[in-house]
Amino acid sequence: MKVFSKLIKEKIILTIGDSAFVCYFIFNESKLYLIFNIKEFNIMKKIYLLLISLTILLTMFVQLNAQDGRINFSVYETGKYYKVTLANGMEVTGKLMKVDDLTIDIKTELKTLSLKKEDIVKISKSYSFVKSEKPDTNLKTIELKDGSEFIGHIRNQDSLSIKFETTSGTKIDIKRDQIENIEDQRPDFFIGDDPNKTRLFLAPTARNLKSGTGYFSVNELFFPVFAFGITDFLTLGGGMTILPGAETQLFYLNGKALVLHLERLDLSAGLLYTNLTSGNDNGLTVLYGNSTYGTREAAVTVGAGFTFDGNDNSGTYPLLILGGELKLSKSTKLISENWIPTSPESVKIYSLGVRFFGKKVAGDFGLMYPLGNDGESISGWPFIPWLGLSYNFDL
Repeated sequence: MKVFSKLIKEKIILTIGDSAFVCYFIFNESKLYLIFNIKEFNIMKKIYLLLISLTILLTMFVQLNAQDGRINFSVYETGKYYKVTLANGMEVTGKLMKVDDLTIDIKTELKTLSLKKEDIVKISKSYSFVKSEKPDTNLKTIELKDGSEFIGHIRNQDSLSIKFETTSGTKIDIKRDQIENIEDQRPDFFIGDDPNKTRLFLAPTARNLKSGTGYFSVNELFFPVFAFGITDFLTLGGGMTILPGAETQLFYLNGKALVLHLERLDLSAGLLYTNLTSGNDNGLTVLYGNSTYGTREAAVTVGAGFTFDGNDNSGTYPLLILGGELKLSKSTKLISENWIPTSPESVKIYSLGVRFFGKKVAGDFGLMYPLGNDGESISGWPFIPWLGLSYNFDL
């Protein structure tokens, strides 16, 4: 084993089932090494081991960086404004243009400066006035240090304040020292817009994610899902269950293409594949199409899909999905999602619930009512609770 002159070493022993493994984390200068020993692990336990190891690895990396006082430059976004304090006491305020291994580029009112990372002692958010001969006609979001947020247009500005007109026509003067952040407003997002409008509780709507946007959601605690907009017309997603104690898990992959987009109507088609991680079955493939009609205030989704699982009845009986959305306030909406299989022995599922949402986070709570082909519901309390939490992001 290679010997390091200066290192921080942590030994961690983890146990899964009847097996155990030992992880050694060795940190030397800017490198972090992971060494572990595994015995008698099946494929699922190896997957869990990998996930646990990566989590511990990232946690220790953040802690070690914090311990030696280095700045994590990866958290700062290009195109936004920052105040950079150097070791000699000099302060530079401007737009962050580029970050590489050794330097960062800051665009000030006069020119673009290249600053060495080793000379930087502090970076904080700012908003610097940049002179321009053309008025800024883009829709802007201004976030103040007290948490307030305004959407509208910058009508005039100087080095001390901004004259801002909101989308409702209100004109306000905002001092620059009160501003936390200013950014271009996405044209497809409004205050009170649902960030998860591409799906109901579980089933997708016909709306598509924009290119470079995505979400991570957890449904019923054990069903995580990740989705990302490859283009404005193509979304890919997938996930895997995390059921404790299960020898095999269920994974799922989904692709959806936007076929038609009008002001109030969207049509899309997609393919869903799911199977067990053991790979003993043929899996289940669903070919579906759906349509969504309405506005961000109220909309109806109608979809149909055919299932294929290698049995004789594959593709014979379509699955119908009927859903609806009704906005109750700027941060809540009513949602209904109903699964209606046409096969004679299938169970129908009806649901109703509410979604609470902000700009990037949404939470769902609903009640599902399963109904057998004989018209009988389950005995006792007839409703199954539904819980979901989603975080939306832009790249």
